[in-house]
Amino acid sequence: LVTNLSGFAQRQIRWFEDPEYPLGAVDESHRNDSFGVRIDQFRDFGAGGRFTAGAEYRADFLESTTDGRRDRSVRAVVLQHSLEFPAARVVVTPAFRLDASDDYPTQGSPKLLAAFHPLAHLELRGSAGRSYRPPSFTDLFLPARASAAGNPGLRPEKSADADFGGSWSRGAFGFGATAFYNRIPDLIQWIPGAAGVWRPHNVTGARIAGIETEGRVSFPVRVVGSEIHLQANYTFIDPRDVSGE
Repeated sequence: LVTNLSGFAQRQIRWFEDPEYPLGAVDESHRNDSFGVRIDQFRDFGAGGRFTAGAEYRADFLESTTDGRRDRSVRAVVLQHSLEFPAARVVVTPAFRLDASDDYPTQGSPKLLAAFHPLAHLELRGSAGRSYRPPSFTDLFLPARASAAGNPGLRPEKSADADFGGSWSRGAFGFGATAFYNRIPDLIQWIPGAAGVWRPHNVTGARIAGIETEGRVSFPVRVVGSEIHLQANYTFIDPRDVSGE
């Protein structure tokens, strides 16, 4: 049994001061604080696979001279189990994540991953599932100054995604490619609006597809007893708004 514990803390402070503003002197302060902790436990059951259980907690606080004090907590539970079938050279990993926050409904996100090794140096892999992301406090409450402002009416971002790819590696050479497709009915996208002010909105019909490729090669340098590694990658992304709006 292996346990990992991690945490983070972050503070963002924004000041706006303009004593000569035509509509009245401006003197504002906005402070965003966030902290969180995550614990993961890994247990190897041998032929029964490897089980992972995790829990997350995050707290967000806003102290603003214009928006007052706001706070929320976000909790999540993550479960994952990797099952290996040596005779078929297949590894299957079902996973599930449950997110709960103070200001949005609880949401579950299942996912299934699989990997197949038909040859010793070749791996084929794929995954399909759903994901969920609530708006950040910046998305919701960015102060309406200059050319940007938050949108308190945002909905959480949900998506369904799938990918399929493979990789080949032998000696000094390697190559991989992955095709992906994401359908995001509530994509949070910053868009310019009236008077050129940028605000986040939910795009109701976002679709993102593409392919990622990468290759590598290594050359020994006999003079200094080391190696030179060359890597190249190419990504093609095709994002579309298919909502008709």
